[in-house]
Amino acid sequence: MSTFAAFIVTTALIVTACGGSNDDGGTASAGPIKIGVATSVTGHSASLVGMTAPVAEAWAKYANELGGIGGHEVEIVIGDTKADPAAGLTVARQLVQRDKVSAVIVADSTAEAPVLEYLEKSGVPVLGLSYAPGAVGKLSNLYAATTAAETYVPAVVTAAKSHGVKKLGNVYCAESPICAGVSDVYSAASEKLGIEYDSGPKVTSSAPDYTAECLQLIDMKVDEIQLDLSPVPGSRVAEACIRQGYAGVFGTTTASFNQDSMSKVKGVTFIGPINSFPWWIDHPGVKAFNDAMSKHAGKTVTRTPVATSTWVQLELLRKALDGTDVADVSPAGVKKALSGVKDETLGGLLPQPLTFTENGPQPKINCFWMAEYTAGDASPKLLPAQGESGNGETGELASTCL
Repeated sequence: MSTFAAFIVTTALIVTACGGSNDDGGTASAGPIKIGVATSVTGHSASLVGMTAPVAEAWAKYANELGGIGGHEVEIVIGDTKADPAAGLTVARQLVQRDKVSAVIVADSTAEAPVLEYLEKSGVPVLGLSYAPGAVGKLSNLYAATTAAETYVPAVVTAAKSHGVKKLGNVYCAESPICAGVSDVYSAASEKLGIEYDSGPKVTSSAPDYTAECLQLIDMKVDEIQLDLSPVPGSRVAEACIRQGYAGVFGTTTASFNQDSMSKVKGVTFIGPINSFPWWIDHPGVKAFNDAMSKHAGKTVTRTPVATSTWVQLELLRKALDGTDVADVSPAGVKKALSGVKDETLGGLLPQPLTFTENGPQPKINCFWMAEYTAGDASPKLLPAQGESGNGETGELASTCL
């Protein structure tokens, strides 16, 4: 049994011994540790990252049932960044100045730039989910446990190659500047792997119809349409293209590999990389996630890498603080605890081992998993890892690295 699997089992046994059905939890000491969640609860990014906040709240209930973390009860403080940079900055200031949080999860590609800048200047640790290329590996306070954003596009092309795709075209979001900059990266990655690439149209998530864009993509004679969109508009584009006679597969980018949204387009196959652990496999850590979501998350969509990313970021913090009563849960105290993370994979739930440093910048993850899902199937399936496993796993959790 892996170290983290043993960690999961041991903490579960502790809960059982203390009366695991008691929602009042274990022996968390006075003075909570507050974790902020700066995410798009509303706005155009909500369909992509809207589950971040309720998943964090569900994790907090799970952690508190285990006695909290570092001897402290966990409190989640949510701020709606609204997919708007100005709103995001307001949220960041409130979380730091008013709510006195110890760390922040940031999940909003449109609003994150000023949020990350402010949190770095404030010395508050960020628990990943950044979608900005170059942020991880540059910011000293960004502790990411999922695949770096600049790896997303090469990972998409790697998954396409693994599936036998010959020509790739994409449709991308008009709302975020990050979407607009991907064409050159696709071109370079496709050329390297021997796949033809043709840049497709940009669309808005609120467009009433995508017929013209689908006809353009069909005329390009692509056998994969890459959906560089949030899950809801991505599914609408897929439906529109199928109606126009498209017969190829659809590609997703990490966080948009959303099983609930994809399942609505019956019979269609989606392929793509995922930047956090697969939620459908048999593994103690995955079971802990699914059990906690079933118990605490209600009807929240959790079959997506955004949900599993939120979970591993918080579990990494719990692991860093586990085993000791930490008196200092200030941002500086949390950063010190995180700097003690060495060669950690959370039992295979991370795509590569992580070692954080005291002064940063922190390392970025260039490994990922690849998955395929045909709408209507009970679960996705993992595509075989390419090359040597990035996280040392030999079974389903073996990851692919660039």
